[in-house]
Amino acid sequence: MTKKKKKSKKKKKIELFRADRVLANRSGKTRAECFKLLRKNAISILEDDSLDDSIIAIVDDDHSKPQQDDPTSNRLRRVVVQDPSILRQIKGPKEKIPMNCRMLINQKFEVPNLPPLLTVYHKPKWMLSTMGIDAKGRRNLQDLSFAFSERMHPVGRLDYDSEGLLLFSSSGKLTQSLLHPKHDKEKEYRCIVTGVVQDDVLQARLAEGVELADVSSSTASKQQQDGNSKPTFTTRAHLLEVQHCTPDTVAPYLEGIKKSLPPEYNQTDLNLRGYMDVFDATQLSEIRLVVTEGKHRMVRRLLATCGHSVVSLKRERIGAIELGDLPVGAFRNLNPTEEEWAHHTLEGKSTE
Repeated sequence: MTKKKKKSKKKKKIELFRADRVLANRSGKTRAECFKLLRKNAISILEDDSLDDSIIAIVDDDHSKPQQDDPTSNRLRRVVVQDPSILRQIKGPKEKIPMNCRMLINQKFEVPNLPPLLTVYHKPKWMLSTMGIDAKGRRNLQDLSFAFSERMHPVGRLDYDSEGLLLFSSSGKLTQSLLHPKHDKEKEYRCIVTGVVQDDVLQARLAEGVELADVSSSTASKQQQDGNSKPTFTTRAHLLEVQHCTPDTVAPYLEGIKKSLPPEYNQTDLNLRGYMDVFDATQLSEIRLVVTEGKHRMVRRLLATCGHSVVSLKRERIGAIELGDLPVGAFRNLNPTEEEWAHHTLEGKSTE
C-alpha cells in the first residue's frame, strides 16, 4: 500500500506595492514628498523579520512631538541602527516592497506601520463618546492614548451613562458600513431594567416594532418643514435572554447606582434620563437584546416605551466583535476571526 504524500502548506504570497505609495500611506507625507525622498535614496528597509528588535534601538517614541531633524512629520520615531548592513536601500519610487516592512528615513527615523482597521475599547460609564474639550470638564475620548490613536476615530457613540464595546476605526468606509442601518450590523446589549419582564410579551412587542420619536436633527428638520412637528420611526429588536433579579438585591443595586452618579448631574439631568422613576423600582430584570440601528439613546427609549426603564446598559457585541472579558478602560486588537469579518465588511461581503 502506497503512502499518500502530505501536501506541503504553501506560504502566503506577500503582496508588494510601489515604495512611494507605502511611504505615503504610512508616514502621512504627500506622494510628492515621498517621491523626492526615494529619488534621493533616503529610504531603506529591513527585510529580515527574524532579526532581534534590539538591532534597531528606539531613541524617541513620542509620536506627538515633531522631530527636530524632520519638522515635516509627527509620525516618525528616532532610532539608532546598530548594524547598517542589515538595511537595504530602496532604489526609487517604483520599486515594489511589502506594505508593513520596517522602513527608515535617512537611517534615523522609523516609519510606523499602518494602523489596524479596528481597535476594541471597553468604554467606562461616565465618559463621553466625543473628541474634544467638554464645557463641563467631563472625561471624553480625547483623553485616551493608545497605539495609532492619532490616526483612528470612534465608530459611533455610546451614551455617557452606558459602558461597553466601542470601536476605533482607521477607515471611513468601514465606519460607514458599520453605522448605516442599511447594512444591518447587529449590536447586542445587556440591560438591567425595571419591573418583571415577561419574555414572551416583550419579545412579541419588540418583534412587532415600536414607534419612537426621531430626534436626529436632519430628519426632524425635514419633517418640520413638511408640516409634521413630531417625526417618528419604527424600530425592532430581538430579545435573547431574560433573568429576574431576586428581591433582596434590588435596593442595594439601586443605591449603588445612586452613589455612582457624577456630581454634574442635577435634578433636571436625572429627570431627563428617567433616573427618578428608576430609583423607585421594587423589581428589576436583566435582559439581553439585539438591534441593528443605533440612534440616540434608542435602546433606552425602546425599552422605556415597552414599560421597562433602563437602570444600566452595557454593549457587548457589534457584528462578530465581542467585548468578552476585556477590562473596563482597556484596549485590544482584533483576533483573526474578527479581522476577517472586518475585511469582509469593508469589501461589502455578507458577514451575518
